Amino acid sequence: MKKPVDLKASVYYTKYINLAEGTELIQSLNLSYDQFVNELSTIDEEKSNYKYAEGKWTIKQVIQHVIDVERLFVARALSIARDRNTVVVRFDDDLYASNDYSNTLKFEDIVNDYKVVRQGTISFFKSLNVNSFDNQVGEGTVLSPRIIGWIISGHSIHHLNVIKERYL
Repeated sequence: MKKPVDLKASVYYTKYINLAEGTELIQSLNLSYDQFVNELSTIDEEKSNYKYAEGKWTIKQVIQHVIDVERLFVARALSIARDRNTVVVRFDDDLYASNDYSNTLKFEDIVNDYKVVRQGTISFFKSLNVNSFDNQVGEGTVLSPRIIGWIISGHSIHHLNVIKERYL
């Protein structure tokens, strides 16, 4: 599944798609997975609880956010692939972060959850029928399984960059 073309620079998700590497979606998901997991392997439990400023998320919360978003976007892609009339579920990332209880989890368990979720994401996109890649929903900001897959890949890279720049 090739990267979407003719993206509007003003669309919020375009920045994530532009960060995604590779020429095919599965390749891109694997590349971002490898980069994310390799960087996380350098972080210990103590560091995972670090916030770079008051009111900001911990590293655990950033990773949990990536996991939550990936799960939500796969659910959106499934809905769109099966039903072009679906309504996309919205979410508030700050509300989710304030209720994620990542502070009660071991960093290692959060990282393992990310690994499982990404493997599920890859499996999901491999199973999609080519005829549903470009099913679209939305007014103004259009979403399709193709767009969503590339958002997922770039979103994790975006947050990896944030972790490297502000936390490490």
